[in-house]
Amino acid sequence: MDRLTPGLPGLCLILAGVGLLGIAVLTPQWRANSRVGWERRVMEAQAATLERQRVRYEQFLEGLERDDPVLLERLAYAQLRKKPAGMAVLEAGGVVGAGMEAGASGAGVGGGLAEAGAVEDWLNEEPPQVGRELRAYEPVDTALTRLATGKHRLLVVVLGVACVGAGLLPRGRNVR
Repeated sequence: MDRLTPGLPGLCLILAGVGLLGIAVLTPQWRANSRVGWERRVMEAQAATLERQRVRYEQFLEGLERDDPVLLERLAYAQLRKKPAGMAVLEAGGVVGAGMEAGASGAGVGGGLAEAGAVEDWLNEEPPQVGRELRAYEPVDTALTRLATGKHRLLVVVLGVACVGAGLLPRGRNVR
């Protein structure tokens, strides 16, 4: 035990210096990785929206290829403003008429004739917005991160190198 005691202050200085250098070197990269992870989550949400939109387009195309009568009626009403003969279009959730319910959809897109608008409105979905549906990026802001990434970063590096250097200095011999 007596052999370890004289070297203990030097070992503590080395460990403190390595810790300070590690903080100064790794903290900026950790913050950058945190930002990249947030950007990845945003892109995944946007990709999920695009995938749902792609499915809608495929359903729309399948409906057109099958000559889906509900979809064709909706297209005629939306694009040509022509309603089928004998059909009354009621607003605000009323019965659309001729056996077609309000909210009925053709090929899985949109609502009934009363809700018919531009085809793009049936198919497109608004992508998630940062700050509305998605949380805005909030970087980690602690005293340690400010010290390791701010204007005092060089001081932390110099102090770490000084601690390692002081810990490596040979200790004096006690002459008894």
